[in-house]
Amino acid sequence: MDRYRTKTYTLLLVVAVVLTGASYSGAETTESSAETNWKTDYTSAYEEAKTSGKLLLVYFHSPTIDATCRSFEESTLNDAEIKESLADFVLAKVPTTAETNLEDNPICLLDHGAFEQMRGQQGIAIIDLKNKERSFYGKTVSCLPFEQPVYFAPKYWGIQSMRTLLNLPPGSITQRTLTYAIRCHPEGPASTEGHPHPVLFEACAQHSQHQASILKQGHHNWSSRFQEIYHQIGGQPPIEVCAESWPGENLLEASFSCVSSWRQSSGHWGAIRARQPAFGYDIIRGSNGVWYATGIFGGVDVSN
Repeated sequence: MDRYRTKTYTLLLVVAVVLTGASYSGAETTESSAETNWKTDYTSAYEEAKTSGKLLLVYFHSPTIDATCRSFEESTLNDAEIKESLADFVLAKVPTTAETNLEDNPICLLDHGAFEQMRGQQGIAIIDLKNKERSFYGKTVSCLPFEQPVYFAPKYWGIQSMRTLLNLPPGSITQRTLTYAIRCHPEGPASTEGHPHPVLFEACAQHSQHQASILKQGHHNWSSRFQEIYHQIGGQPPIEVCAESWPGENLLEASFSCVSSWRQSSGHWGAIRARQPAFGYDIIRGSNGVWYATGIFGGVDVSN
């Protein structure tokens, strides 16, 4: 059976868990790695990010620094481009065993619902405390365990992966994860180089939610949705690409699977590979354990 099936579907309305009220219990200290400062107290870092209106990046590491973490710290974090990007974040470095208080009960921080997609592993999580007017404010918008899936490369974690993560457009965890999977593809598809359009992201979210609710992928009601989207964005008429994951995959796995599925269709991949004036991506899981993903393109490129 072909591992990557080509199907048609759209985005999801993301659901993420707000981190407010989760506090890491530990003495506040600040460590320096190269020219980058890392707080080791999660609560302090969270409050600083909230006050300063920045994204909070949390680096979960094994209590005893292993070879993966050592390579990440000594190589990836010392990359000049990455250090420059990290200046826009508040940084927290905590062990995977760090605890938090939830309703006065101590739990492992990684067991908090906000970090579900970390799957208890070491890696990077990002919380949006910057975009106050957006629905994903105060929520986890990226979870990237070091043990993540990739396309064909045996070494999946490194400088390029981190550069991609740090420069994703604002969005929910599902929108950013699917965009991440697109940008990580070894062929370098260009559809996300245009303007990340809120109307397109929202249109994808609504349609994926619909598909997930009926457990069936497809361009349902596209003629009416086309007219509504085109009326809002103008410019290039919108086009839509769709796919679905295998049952039982997590968000990151499903995102990679859907991009690989698109790669098997010349029509879908032609749209994804081309530089689009504006784009939206999203993915949502149905009660059957299948994720339904979509990209919508069109409008006017206002990014330049």
